Amino acid sequence: MRPVVDLEGLVRLKLRAGGPQDLMDTAALVLRHPDLLEKAREIALAYSVDLADKLDVWLGDRRLQRQVDASRGSAAGEPRRRSGRRPRRTGSGRAR
Repeated sequence: MRPVVDLEGLVRLKLRAGGPQDLMDTAALVLRHPDLLEKAREIALAYSVDLADKLDVWLGDRRLQRQVDASRGSAAGEPRRRSGRRPRRTGSGRAR
């Protein structure tokens, strides 16, 4: 089955929409496909400087970068990494 739209076309559509989720999706695509970086910045800048700045913020978001890295690992069959959070404590947490 052939994709309906290529990656560059999807980046264009997402940037044209310009919402927060669209920018996050675009950044995730660029992080997964680094060859799209310059083109995505060029497209964002064509719409507005503000949009290009917002895309750069998402591209630098460490949580998104970790999420993309984790999805790469799971796609390759690696076990999921722990989130880095401490386990939940049981009880009220007060000494008796």
